[in-house]
Amino acid sequence: MNIKQFATSVLVIVLFYSCSDSKTNANKENAENVFGSGCYNIANDKIAELLNIVVDKNDISGSGKRTYLAFNENFDLSISGKKNKEGNFDITIVAKSTMQGREDISETTYETWSFKEKGMEVTNRNSTHYIGNLSFIRVNCEGSSQKDSSLYDAFLGFHENYAAVVKNGKWGIIDKDWKLILPCTYDELGNVSDGAVKFYSKENGKFGIFDIRENRILVEPKYIHVTGFSEGYAAVLDDKAGRWGIVNRKGEIVEKPKYWSVSFFTQNPYLMLFNEGLANVAIDDAKWGFIDTNLKNVIPFEYIFAEAFKGGMARVNKNGRDWFYIDKTGKCVKDCK
Repeated sequence: MNIKQFATSVLVIVLFYSCSDSKTNANKENAENVFGSGCYNIANDKIAELLNIVVDKNDISGSGKRTYLAFNENFDLSISGKKNKEGNFDITIVAKSTMQGREDISETTYETWSFKEKGMEVTNRNSTHYIGNLSFIRVNCEGSSQKDSSLYDAFLGFHENYAAVVKNGKWGIIDKDWKLILPCTYDELGNVSDGAVKFYSKENGKFGIFDIRENRILVEPKYIHVTGFSEGYAAVLDDKAGRWGIVNRKGEIVEKPKYWSVSFFTQNPYLMLFNEGLANVAIDDAKWGFIDTNLKNVIPFEYIFAEAFKGGMARVNKNGRDWFYIDKTGKCVKDCK
């Protein structure tokens, strides 16, 4: 699976775009030796973004792509900026939605960039769906005639001090010190969770789960999709049943395939089965509820959609329009109507 194929895969929503416009392409090759010029990648549980920028003395220009993972909505980015007195850059980003019917949706935000040896730090981001700081990693630009052998081609983002990386179409895992602990020989990897990572076997076109701490396979590659482990469990999609089951750390089936879907957007590699002791699962289309780690239904299957718990609350929807938040008893605690 190459980068372009992976980018269009419906199984993983983190997209590695070819981010370019005419101005960026015209200057990219000439600017490769300018500190800061190049491509930068970030992915976390809320946002995936790839930037292609040119630094010309005191000015920055460039383009990019952004995906808000909670909504599966993509944006084209137009970037400009100038160096400030502290030596960092004050940046203006215009983001325009590419979703059909929402092309008129745009947002202009302002933030500060500072460049490091391996990446770039973003401070003071204040967009509609993301407020805070971000750490981008520098990666090879897609289509570049001269790739830097010290850089990776894509970066999935650090999780539990590990990150999945891509080089020449193959996946590996690095630790927080940038040491390669799984070589870039895998056709696809997820992010590390509970010390384990999902992997794709090209031989049979199935997914399994590998324990990177114990260097052994936890779940054999025999499922058409899997989640990462969380709180001792992972979900596996059985192609014969067409439903999701649940396995434990021994790879044993503890819940036979019965669920229509799990984790709302299962293609988001940062969403695990269990979050804060509860898992959002659906027994059928538009019948979402929650189970606990005893695999018992504790919040009824009465929602059209239900997102994972964060900070003691979960966002749910009963009518397809209005979202509100419930606590772990199922009581509405925010945006109630």
